[in-house]
Amino acid sequence: MTASSLFTLVIALISLSETVATSAPTMKPTNAPTKKPTSSPTKKPTNAPTVYVGTNKWYMKDQLCGKDCATGTEDCIGVVRDNWVTLYDTVAACCAGKLSYLDPSYCAARSGTTPAGTNKFYPDSQNGRCVKDETGTLAKNTDKLYADAATCCSTGLGWVNSDFCESRSTGESGFADKWYVDYDSMTCKNDCNATATTLPSGVNATAACEENEDRSITYYDTAATCCAGKLAWIPSATCQAVSATGAAATSTGTAKYYADYASSGKCVQDCAVGSSQPFCGGILTNVAGVQLFDTVEACCASKFGWMDGDLCKSKTTGTATNKWVSEDKLKQCCCT
Repeated sequence: MTASSLFTLVIALISLSETVATSAPTMKPTNAPTKKPTSSPTKKPTNAPTVYVGTNKWYMKDQLCGKDCATGTEDCIGVVRDNWVTLYDTVAACCAGKLSYLDPSYCAARSGTTPAGTNKFYPDSQNGRCVKDETGTLAKNTDKLYADAATCCSTGLGWVNSDFCESRSTGESGFADKWYVDYDSMTCKNDCNATATTLPSGVNATAACEENEDRSITYYDTAATCCAGKLAWIPSATCQAVSATGAAATSTGTAKYYADYASSGKCVQDCAVGSSQPFCGGILTNVAGVQLFDTVEACCASKFGWMDGDLCKSKTTGTATNKWVSEDKLKQCCCT
């Protein structure tokens, strides 16, 4: 082997030994492995999930409105999750949008969780009056309320006498304290409380006060206007006296004519017999229900229309008619 070949072999052996040394496995890791994570894992979310509490807007439920929020809070009637439910910014908008058939004031006052009265009036047709809508006095589904009793009576109960309606409405006395005709007694009565009402001087509460039950009757401010309006055939002074006190004032007669049915059909005057008036039949002590006339002709025509007018007048005045009559008629007239 030549010197150059030997040198080449030595170089090759050296290269091989270096290659083997470089590729040999490491007996142990340079750094020990980490036994646990450097940071512990998060056990719960950083922020809790958000709970839906509603929009705080208004929606319809059970024919009224309430807020879209959890019950237990003022005006809240439950959280709405149905996307088909219409929500409104205000109770007025909810009432108008869903409950337009209700009076707006009523709907707004009764909605939410604390129902309240509107302090307006509604008609009570059964009793002919209006009632104030205070808490608990009005049932559901009213369609119209009024600001005061007068408007309610005139608009909601137009067929009822306004004085009757207003006096019977909430907050009033229950009596009109006005006069109305009583045809049973042929006097005027005062719609008043005999134990509580202060009447004008000279008015006897026991005689004058009588609660009226006729809702459509006409009222008058005074007994005089009632007598003139409804009992005009009765002398005014007598009508007023009987109406106010229960007793007629002393009368000297009216000199008017009235029918005297007991005398076979004639008219006589309301005056004392033997006085200066020629056809007196006596003073009427009670003219209630007695119709009086200014002339004998008017009395005969109204009360004895079946009789010849001249004959009735003749019997009244005691003077002849100067007219002819058949013998049969004369006998029938005078002898039957």
